Parts: sequence; structure tokens; C-alpha cells
Amino acid sequence: MNASIAIRNRARTHENLRVKARAKTQVLPMLVQGVVVFTLVFVIGNFALTLVGQILTEGQRTQVRAMTKPLALAKEEDRLLKAAATSDRSQESLEEWADQRGFQRKYAPVVRPEGTYVAER
Repeated sequence: MNASIAIRNRARTHENLRVKARAKTQVLPMLVQGVVVFTLVFVIGNFALTLVGQILTEGQRTQVRAMTKPLALAKEEDRLLKAAATSDRSQESLEEWADQRGFQRKYAPVVRPEGTYVAER
């Protein structure tokens, strides 16, 4: 017999003890997934909002083009009315202008006495 210590090749095991597989950490895959989802949402949202903004801008541009001619006509008529109003401001010419356009008086015309009075008793 040999006096050396016997070395066992097998480890001691218990029959009812089970070793569970340790869950691997999912930090890196979840981080990559979050970045991808954020990028997709950002790109799709940016594209959609840019498209909506472009459509609204083009709609306003067509409305401005459509209103350019009527606006020019209104400005010309306004200029003519101002010129006519500033050319003659006498009471008779204003009454004539109102009568030509069908305005009706609510009150009788004001009759002013001749002369200027400072005070009256």
C-alpha cells in the first residue's frame, strides 16, 4: 500500500440540490433597442411634422396669391376715395356725395348762424 493521500476525481454532490443557470444581464441589448426605437420615432415624427408644415405653408401661399389681385383693387379704390375726400371737404360736397351713394340722414342738417359769438345772454 501506498502511504500517499487518495485524491478524489469527483466532487461531492447532493441529490436534491439543483444549480440554476444565472440570468445574463441584458443591459447592452436593451440599451441598443431603446436607442433604435427612439431614433425611429424621432425620424418618423420629424418627417411627418415637416410634411404637415410644408402642406400648410403651400396652402397659405396659394391663399396669398389668390388675394393679391383683390387686395390691389381695394388699395386702388381706397386711394381714390381718400383723394376724393381730401379734394373737397365742404358740407355741400359731402352731402352731395352721400346723396349720390344712397346714404340717408338721421338728423336734419345743422344750420349755423352767420358770425361768431363768444357769449350769449
